[in-house]
Amino acid sequence: MKVKAVVLTTVSALLLGVSQPAVASAAPSQNAVGSLLSNEQGNEYRLITEEERLAANQLAQENGESGLPQSFESVIFLDNGSMAPGDAEGNPLLLARAGAGATAWKVTKCIAHITLVVLPGTAAFRAIRGLGGIAYTARLLVGAGTKKEFRKIAGGAAAEILGISGIEENCFRGW
Repeated sequence: MKVKAVVLTTVSALLLGVSQPAVASAAPSQNAVGSLLSNEQGNEYRLITEEERLAANQLAQENGESGLPQSFESVIFLDNGSMAPGDAEGNPLLLARAGAGATAWKVTKCIAHITLVVLPGTAAFRAIRGLGGIAYTARLLVGAGTKKEFRKIAGGAAAEILGISGIEENCFRGW
């Protein structure tokens, strides 16, 4: 199965106040966490950062769930545009639809989507930065569960973030 992936790098602390994943160039780099990688099967993927894992696991723990399984080491974009967890070599892993790691996977998937579609300098980028960065915003989106609840939490920043293409599908709806 051939898959596509998000290309990510870390934006300098000057832009976001802390290191966060952000959209980068299409040129792959070698084995850096967050950078585009490709395996022998043609799967393109990016490794999950410790910051992403921490944000995902914190919300899962607050919900009384287990965190992201350690075997989930990468995020893979499938040909149909959906995402799947992968191992360190970009091979897709089976994903349980509920239970262990459910909330943590939603947060990880939401982070990957935001980094794919939000460009630095846009109103959405500034709104995300104002809320505390990509990982924290994804945690808020998944934790809220609905647009209405997120509007209550995020206030004026919610309009810019909720206007991002694919936010509802990747941050509110199931898997």
